[in-house]
Amino acid sequence: MANSRKEVSLKEKIDFLKNFLLQKGYSLNFFEEDVKFHFVYQNYSFLISIPLVVKENFQTFLFVDIKITPSLFSLERGLLALARVLFKPLPYFALLTNFTSYHLIEVSSGKCLRGSEEVIPKYSEIKNYSLASKDFKSFKKELEERILAIYLSEG
Repeated sequence: MANSRKEVSLKEKIDFLKNFLLQKGYSLNFFEEDVKFHFVYQNYSFLISIPLVVKENFQTFLFVDIKITPSLFSLERGLLALARVLFKPLPYFALLTNFTSYHLIEVSSGKCLRGSEEVIPKYSEIKNYSLASKDFKSFKKELEERILAIYLSEG
């Protein structure tokens, strides 16, 4: 007997997020899909594909990583390292989701807000966002690169 449950494609998931962001006031021209990065750490080379990046001009508001796993907690730190190593300037937020749970990580401080898709800020809130120096946690690039390599190798 065939499984009657339809598998939702990555494209459909990205379209869902884009529609949700449009309802929150973001413009369609803010979206970049399937953004590629190349990262080398020691003898390891990684090709990274970010499903959705939301940016205006040169500032990335947030980017989305989708994981099909019931729990996202163990992946938060790796996604923070990805933001700190690969993006210049730093994005405001990294969003980790399995479409059941949404983890919005503030890149400057490392703080995480967990919940439904409602954790995603409206455009009216994010357009005036600034990297508050009092909340900014300094980081060591070498450590972030090591964490990113572990995250990408699923170790």
